[in-house]
Amino acid sequence: MCNVGRVLENEGQYEEAITWCSRGAAISRETGDHQAEAHALHHLADALKSVGRIDESIAAWQRSVTCCQELGDERDEAASQYGLGKALLDEASTAASGSARP
Repeated sequence: MCNVGRVLENEGQYEEAITWCSRGAAISRETGDHQAEAHALHHLADALKSVGRIDESIAAWQRSVTCCQELGDERDEAASQYGLGKALLDEASTAASGSARP
């Protein structure tokens, strides 16, 4: 499911990608496949960010980081931390530009 979501994300079909990646993450969580869950959350977070759902993107990145930490997967944890950092910067930029408006 995550692979379908990733293809949809790459094609710019973000809402469909969100649906597929959400399903993939849920199924992976239920079956205890934390590696697949982390990957699904990674692509889910990217797709959410692409449609401006920054808070949900941040939550997905945080869950991905946690999965990677539990697995001891430092490489994917670093990638998830990077994505989380970018999402937090986007959130801060949005907040700053919103507060600058009259």
